[in-house]
Amino acid sequence: MVSGEIGFGCTLNRMETNTWLHQEDERCRTEPREHLLDLETLWSDFKYGLSYAVRNIEPQGGWFSALASMVGNMFVADEKQIAAVRSNDSILLALYEAIHLNRNFITALTHTHTPSTPATPPSSPVLSPGNPLLNQVPKTDPALLEPTCQPTNLLVTFLEYSSVVLQDTKDETQHNNAKLCLIILTCISEDQYANSLMHDINMNFRVPLHRMVWKMKVEKDISSRPLVCAVLDLMVEFIMSHMMKTFPLELYLKCLGITHRVLCYQKKCRVRIQYPWKELWTALINLLKFILSNEGSLVKRQNNIFHLSSKIMNIFNTFITYGDTFLPNPNSYDELYYEIIRMHQVFDNIYSMALRYTTNDGESKDSAARLTNHLVNIRAIVNHFTPKVDAWSAAKQLSSLTEEQVLEVVRANYDTLTLKLQDNLDQFDRYSEKPREMGYFTQLVRSITVEVCQKIVVAKMLAKFPFKDPVVCGLAFLNPSTRGDLPSSSVTVVARRFPSVVPEHLLQQLEEEFTTYQVISASELPTYTPESTRVDQYWGQMSKMTNRITVTPIKVSSPI
Repeated sequence: MVSGEIGFGCTLNRMETNTWLHQEDERCRTEPREHLLDLETLWSDFKYGLSYAVRNIEPQGGWFSALASMVGNMFVADEKQIAAVRSNDSILLALYEAIHLNRNFITALTHTHTPSTPATPPSSPVLSPGNPLLNQVPKTDPALLEPTCQPTNLLVTFLEYSSVVLQDTKDETQHNNAKLCLIILTCISEDQYANSLMHDINMNFRVPLHRMVWKMKVEKDISSRPLVCAVLDLMVEFIMSHMMKTFPLELYLKCLGITHRVLCYQKKCRVRIQYPWKELWTALINLLKFILSNEGSLVKRQNNIFHLSSKIMNIFNTFITYGDTFLPNPNSYDELYYEIIRMHQVFDNIYSMALRYTTNDGESKDSAARLTNHLVNIRAIVNHFTPKVDAWSAAKQLSSLTEEQVLEVVRANYDTLTLKLQDNLDQFDRYSEKPREMGYFTQLVRSITVEVCQKIVVAKMLAKFPFKDPVVCGLAFLNPSTRGDLPSSSVTVVARRFPSVVPEHLLQQLEEEFTTYQVISASELPTYTPESTRVDQYWGQMSKMTNRITVTPIKVSSPI
């Protein structure tokens, strides 16, 4: 558990100056390669695991193989149910500390690894000309073999792991696990070097993301793309799959923050990627619809829906103001305007909702006012193009227009559109652990410490306990649920170890009484249910019964 100890030490010492940590940080700067080897050794201490999607990756030592193993075993074995994920916060904490405290680790995170092919290729089957059945050699699906030859890295595996973790956030433990994944992605999305690698069109990877709509099945058709596409897919999937009663507002804010950071990098570096941006716009609009439909319940649960809506508007405003610098082509920019015009009713309703709260003196007044300001450009687009689309439709005597016809109107009227230049759209508050997340990490370290201590104590108890001792094995007769499954001699085996309790000449009678106990109807015995009845209480009631043969107390009823 070396990696966990490193994570604990880094987290627990965050609030104080630590000379050793300072020296270690300096060593990391001056000896990055040696530190990388240390991290590989630390990570190899953990074997966690994802799904079958990466089971074909050849096991290797170091960080990559450990996280790949994390992907391989994370499901509870039950094919008839949707796989449940076993969280392992200690591994994620170690990964978080490595990324957060040492930006040099980004190199290890994005280091390309190509799984090696088998040293000895499988021999070809020998066909027998005399038996046609032997000639029917089953063809191997190329899709099953191809992933083993695909380049990958630690970030690819982490994204796949996150796609599974982010599916279920209802339980507190799972929620915290998902939060830690998003915090790690936040740190990655802020890093200039990580962004440059994720956007590099010459470094394409296949990332098998698990999606809720397919009941956690991996996509079959996975194309090689820059890693940033997988990050955006992951954010879109989260937005679409968590609009529910127990609304995870905090996770949504982090998800939108990651998306905004990616857009800021693309605007800053003028990077254009081939990505279906319409999927992101649709997901954001659907989230606004959900907010409108559940306004009352969300506000009642102290959810700041106006802050969340402002985050959504900032993303749209980033596209509107700077989209020409990072969208792949002019058509994509036209499609953005088309979606805003087509769904204008949603934006109008959001504005009306915010306007209502600005007239009140409640806690949401200021955040609602900020939201109305963020809607200025979107409302300008709607108010500018909607009359022109209606006029064009009336002139052509058309009751409904196609997308291409609307786009034609949009392209013809860009010149007369006036937008307001909003400040700080391409800026974001960099992630800071203090003070916002200190409580979360303190509680996380405590829970991990308790869990590890429990495992150590249980492991020591199991190592010391004499499970193979005949007496211990024989105590199975005390379980009422298995009274008919044991040989009658099982009770005498235990009794012979305690001659002062059961004399030798009474062992035969004891065995006969136990046989009677085994065959007697359950209706004549005390009621026993494993969920609600204590075994000692059951045998306490048994001690008050008499043997039906000897009319004497059932001696075996009292545990020896």
